[in-house]
Amino acid sequence: MDILGIDHVEFYVGDARQAAFFLCTAFGFHIAGHGGPETELPRQRSLLLANGDSRVLLTSALGSAHPADGYVSRHGDGVGVIAFATGDATGRASDGLRNPAFVLKHARGAAKRARVALESLAATMEARGFGYLQPGVQLELGKLAVHERRHADARTHLERTVELLSHEPDAAYSREAAALLESV
Repeated sequence: MDILGIDHVEFYVGDARQAAFFLCTAFGFHIAGHGGPETELPRQRSLLLANGDSRVLLTSALGSAHPADGYVSRHGDGVGVIAFATGDATGRASDGLRNPAFVLKHARGAAKRARVALESLAATMEARGFGYLQPGVQLELGKLAVHERRHADARTHLERTVELLSHEPDAAYSREAAALLESV
């Protein structure tokens, strides 16, 4: 996979608006985009900041179902995701399959192509020694199915996530899957 650089860095923070105010005031960033309940992201508040070619995404959880909640509770503000820019992210799915963590973190891109990559990954990850990533992959497949309004598939993947994490019912993925199951 040809990595051209870093597209953006996502920070999990306690208060996205406060962090944005600081970065805009101190370092000259400006708000280039936002997401939250008003944009169908009910569990988070995200602000995209830009300064020249640099982009920073600040995300704070609006409830315990978002992974940022657990991260900030345990570690304080910090890097949640580093997103790489690629020349052809969708055409090189086989490269991504060699690195399941990369696919997992970037699965929310183009939903249809991401679903194909994730389904391929889910089918082979146990045999390749990446079974520990299965709950996250199943959760992402569930989210994509919810987004695409494929509710039966969403239920299957979300129930699988909860089942895989039955020994850790308080895990962030388990809580997020359970919350999504209530909505489908």
